[in-house]
Amino acid sequence: MTATIGLATELLTDDMLQRFDERAPVYDRENRFFDEDWEELKASGYLAAPLPLDMGGGGLSLSEVNRLQRRLAYHAPATALAVNMHLYWVGLAADLRRMGAPGGDWILAKAAAGEVLAAGHAEAGNDLPVLMSSAKADRVDGGWEITAPKIFGSLRPVWTYLGVHALDTSDADQPKVIHGFLHRDAPRYRIEETWDVLGMRATASQDTVLDRALIPDEDVVMVCAPGFGGAGPFQVALFAWALLGFGGVYLGLAKRAFDEVVAQLPRRSSVA
Repeated sequence: MTATIGLATELLTDDMLQRFDERAPVYDRENRFFDEDWEELKASGYLAAPLPLDMGGGGLSLSEVNRLQRRLAYHAPATALAVNMHLYWVGLAADLRRMGAPGGDWILAKAAAGEVLAAGHAEAGNDLPVLMSSAKADRVDGGWEITAPKIFGSLRPVWTYLGVHALDTSDADQPKVIHGFLHRDAPRYRIEETWDVLGMRATASQDTVLDRALIPDEDVVMVCAPGFGGAGPFQVALFAWALLGFGGVYLGLAKRAFDEVVAQLPRRSSVA
């Protein structure tokens, strides 16, 4: 436990948090990505916090990473929210490895190589995210072509792989959900600059529109049946890391809001 606490302190120091705190309102005011925060987090090893030790990471568990994320969100919530998109991919893959379940080896290898993974799961009109998809997957030689608008694509300026899922309905009796990663250099997709959300501008969560964008077979990590019947360790780990990660971020933000209100109370007066 002492070693873990020591590592967590190195990954996110008090000096870093002070700088993040000072920059957070600047990012929001200027409507720009958290470039300086990102470089500091990358240099400290924060992006590899859940990566297994034998792959050069911190080996931290979900609860340990969540504790770090709450601290980060207290000072820079947009930074924490966007970084969660990468961390949850790496964390779920590490858990899959520990369980001996499929779907995580590709993710771990890419994270260990320094690739930045983002999430392309959000879709308008889909009430079962991840388990179902409004995106279309067409089988072609060597891979899958994906057609879809994906929304809330955080980490837009820095991701090298965008994790997406889409539905193959070529066999109406046995549809399949394809989970794979779109490389930054892939053809036939575009990023639309739509994001301008007060307080969260730094996440740069732009829309990504895929128009038969190719994901090669080697970048596909899971093919499964849609809905709850097709859910397995991959989906369970994804929801755990993603949703609890989001919860940790907003808990840190709420704690900061509470503390700010309490600090202002002595200054309040009933005199108009």
